[in-house]
Amino acid sequence: MMIFLPPPTVSAKDAFELCISRIRNADLAERAGKAVADIVAADSAFRARVQAGQAQLVKTPTTVGPGKLTKDEMVAMYDDRMVDPDAPGRPVYQAIFDSAEWCPMCGHRDVVEVDHYLPKAHYIDLVTSPLNLVPACSVCNKRKKDRLATAQDEIFLHPYFEDIHADPWLAGSIPNEKRRAVVFSVQPCPSWSPSLLNRVRHQFKELGLAELFAAQAADELSGIADDMAFELNRGGPDAVKQVLARRAASYRSHRPNTWKAVAYASWARSDWFQAGGFL
Repeated sequence: MMIFLPPPTVSAKDAFELCISRIRNADLAERAGKAVADIVAADSAFRARVQAGQAQLVKTPTTVGPGKLTKDEMVAMYDDRMVDPDAPGRPVYQAIFDSAEWCPMCGHRDVVEVDHYLPKAHYIDLVTSPLNLVPACSVCNKRKKDRLATAQDEIFLHPYFEDIHADPWLAGSIPNEKRRAVVFSVQPCPSWSPSLLNRVRHQFKELGLAELFAAQAADELSGIADDMAFELNRGGPDAVKQVLARRAASYRSHRPNTWKAVAYASWARSDWFQAGGFL
């Protein structure tokens, strides 16, 4: 979850001017050309707010530029002139799509589309801004929806500006020894502010990551049960613990907060599990 990505190198000005190139409608072309300054200003204000953790304060205009480009016109600017395979702005969209293999919001599923960090339905002056476009999986995109954040604690982390991948925030436990599933949660990190902790917990809940990770852990467990039984018969609970701890360390060295690292670490801490709870 929350994979950090380098921000796009294309500016909001260049992306928008690329999108409005080759517009045949003379009136639309003129009004779009006059909106460039407003697009640049909106992008600059957006960057400042996001870097300050205040994305909920970004303005939601009803029109854009002195020519008053409408919501429908701006959304069409994105859909028809950036997303479409033959659109003039497609290279910008494609570069963002190709910038990550895994969805940065869940860190688990494949990237299949580009999502607006702040929804295009409300932030119409940011619809073509590269900083407001992030690669995503379809599940996270749908769960995120077009919600307007009304408080700081409701803001999702921005993968271009907020990097928590090295902070040990994902925790796991086996509270009921009659069940084998790992229960995942977000734990506080000493360097985090209360607001950051609340934001991570909010995103974790909204994207249903506890359930997703638990299902994956249950499937993983069914696949290693025979191996663990062999280790138990060979060397007892200590042998099982050593294997589990070694796998946890290996996964954690690659991605500190992957569900696999946390699942194996949780199993390695459970005396009940090591004694045969996996059977």
